[in-house]
Amino acid sequence: MYCAGVTLVLPTSSDDLFDVWEIETILRSSTPKKASEEAIGLSKSLEDWKTLGYLNQPVLYGVRYIHTHQALPPVVEGGLACTRIPVKIGTINRQELQMLTSYDEVFVSYGLMLVEKV
Repeated sequence: MYCAGVTLVLPTSSDDLFDVWEIETILRSSTPKKASEEAIGLSKSLEDWKTLGYLNQPVLYGVRYIHTHQALPPVVEGGLACTRIPVKIGTINRQELQMLTSYDEVFVSYGLMLVEKV
C-alpha cells in the first residue's frame, strides 16, 4: 500500500496564474512507480478538476511524494484504502509552472490560521 501526493496545476481566470492542488491518494500497488502512475491515472479518470470546480483541465499532473506502507499510520490499514483528500497548496505564475515542469522547486507562501504554543 502506498500514499501518493498527486499534484494538479489548474488554469485560473488569469492567463498568467495557476492554482496548485495536491490530492493525497492511498493505493494498493506493487511498486512506488506503479503507485505514482496509478495515482495520476485515477486523478485523470475521475476528472478531479471538475470536482474542484474548474472549467478547464489541468495543465500539469505530477506526483510530489510516495509514502510506503510502513510509513502510513495504522488507521489507514483499517479501511481508508480509497480515501482521497484534496488540498489547495497555492497559486503560481507561468514562470513557476515552467520551473515545475523542469523538476525545479517552487516556493509557495505557508501560514497558520491558529497557533498553540507548547
